[in-house]
Amino acid sequence: MTGSVLLRHEQPIAIQILYRVEAPGWISLEYINGGVDPQSSALSPGSVLSFVNTQAAWEDARTRGKPLRYSFGRADREYKDRWCHRVPAYQI
Repeated sequence: MTGSVLLRHEQPIAIQILYRVEAPGWISLEYINGGVDPQSSALSPGSVLSFVNTQAAWEDARTRGKPLRYSFGRADREYKDRWCHRVPAYQI
């Protein structure tokens, strides 16, 4: 598990929880859950955390020389299109 917590005035205003798996051929991160303090939503702290977490994941993957698979789960929210390039997922 990994992720980030965003603080404002030393108080948590947003969190993202990620599962990370490193396979021989790639690194996979699954954005499992998150939360935002409703009083801070105008600051878009979820977008800040998405930026922080995706950039850290890309850097980690580059350092290890592996492709990154970063999942925001189902494409069921408009904001996910800002952060993702949709790729079909298949079940075997």
